Amino acid sequence: MTSSRVLQNNHLHREGLTTLSHDWTLVKAGLLVEKQKLVTIDADATVEDACEVLLKNGITSAPVYDSTRKMFVGMFDYGDLMTYILLLLKKMEVPLEDQTMEMRDLIQRTSKSQNVPVKLAS
Repeated sequence: MTSSRVLQNNHLHREGLTTLSHDWTLVKAGLLVEKQKLVTIDADATVEDACEVLLKNGITSAPVYDSTRKMFVGMFDYGDLMTYILLLLKKMEVPLEDQTMEMRDLIQRTSKSQNVPVKLAS
C-alpha cells in the first residue's frame, strides 16, 4: 500500500488527536455495552422522578417500561422534559388535530398542576 493510501485510510478512521486508527466497522455493538447496566424508568413514575433517574445515573435518556403491560412504551430524555416544562408554563401549544389521547391527558394534568406519569411525557 502506498504511503498516500495509508494516510487516506488513517484520515478516515482517526480518533480525536491520536495517531492511532481503528476500523469501528469491525467492532461488535454488543462489546460496547456488555459491561453497562440497563437503566429503565417505570412508566408510572412522575416526570420529576424520571429526571432523578437520569441525573443519578449520569445519562441523558432511558427506556420507559410499563410493568402492567410488560413492555417498553417509549424513551424519556431531556427533550421530553423541555416539552413538559413548556406545556407546564403554557409557553407551548399543541394544535388540537396533533393531539393524541396521551397528549390531551398530559396537557390536562399540567394545567391542573397534577403529577404527570413519565409514560405521558415520553
